[in-house]
Amino acid sequence: MKESFIIIIEQELIGENSIPCKLRNEHFFDRIAFERLINSIKEAIDFYQNQDNIPKKLALCFVDISNFFFVDSNYFLESEIEEIENAGMKLSELANKLFDD
Repeated sequence: MKESFIIIIEQELIGENSIPCKLRNEHFFDRIAFERLINSIKEAIDFYQNQDNIPKKLALCFVDISNFFFVDSNYFLESEIEEIENAGMKLSELANKLFDD
């Protein structure tokens, strides 16, 4: 059985209704989903801390992740753009923690 945090990470980063999809298609930053995602990534970091292997699909979730958080200024206010870009950087930092030895 998959760990629940993996399911949440997959849903929020590569799922049909993921945060990047909402940004691109609905021009909406789902802050509640983002907090749930951050908490799940922290769980994954703790879970995989002393393990050599991480599931491929989990790794796939983080490929080029920060690029999905650069958004069009035609759809977002400047303050929102900064918040969204910071969210992408936060995800990159957490991904580094998850995949570092």
